[in-house]
Amino acid sequence: MRLITISKILCMWISVFLSFASVSDEIIWEENKNVFIKLLEVETSNYEHPNTISSDVSNAFLSQISIINSNENEDALLFTSQQISLLSKYLPSALTQAKQNQVVVFSLIKKKSSLAGFLKRDLFTAGSIFIQQNTLTLKVGDVDRERQHGYESVYDPTNQGLVRYDFDFGLDSTSVASKKNTLGLLTHLDGFSTPQQNEVNIVLSKLSELPQIIQQQATSKVETKNTGLTRQEVEQILNEREASSSTHKGEIATKQQTGKSLQQTATESNKTTTKNLEERFKILQNLKDQGLISEQEYQVKRAELLAEI
Repeated sequence: MRLITISKILCMWISVFLSFASVSDEIIWEENKNVFIKLLEVETSNYEHPNTISSDVSNAFLSQISIINSNENEDALLFTSQQISLLSKYLPSALTQAKQNQVVVFSLIKKKSSLAGFLKRDLFTAGSIFIQQNTLTLKVGDVDRERQHGYESVYDPTNQGLVRYDFDFGLDSTSVASKKNTLGLLTHLDGFSTPQQNEVNIVLSKLSELPQIIQQQATSKVETKNTGLTRQEVEQILNEREASSSTHKGEIATKQQTGKSLQQTATESNKTTTKNLEERFKILQNLKDQGLISEQEYQVKRAELLAEI
């Protein structure tokens, strides 16, 4: 009787192991059987692999992908910063090693807290990355798929890590990201396209420009935040101040004609002009420091202001 029981247990373990065994693949990086980056063989054999992209380009591509939630009416980054760093580190070597019939597949995990931190959940995101028709493509299958600890405890009570989830890598053309209320993937930069709900891609020739484009956008945002004005708006302000100064000079001339003493008018005019010039010098210096005008523009404008003294 005891021998029969042991045999049943062994059969159960063998069946569990076989049911969760993956198809032929090559491990690029693995934390455990459910958190990994691998090369997976597929039926299609027309992928443009091996291919080469840099870690910086990988990071720029992955960091621009967001996911829309219809309930929240907003979008958030698909990957966490840790996941982006991990994929950026291993994706270049994976694509270099990949064959024409292999794609890069990944399953990454993140922790999410709710109920003021009392409830903590492990969430999986799985998908595939490949190059086809001169385009880098990301497909997503599982998004924020919750880890089932109860399910694991039944099939792996000794916690030996034998249980392996059957992830959706998004390779099926009809695949839809499993996160409830998911509308699709998107980016906020030109050059990307989303031919399917769970897919985003970009042409390789445009991919190499991404790091520079993102850096330019970040710099522009900082300048706008510091000044609150565009260059055109700053130039308009300078022109308005110059017009205001001319109007003020005209008012002084009118006062002179109405009988105000020449000495008093000259004193007030000098004070006003000096104060106005000081303010314009400060604005001009600030524009130069912010990088909104060139050195040549600065020197020309400075000479004009000095001529008014």
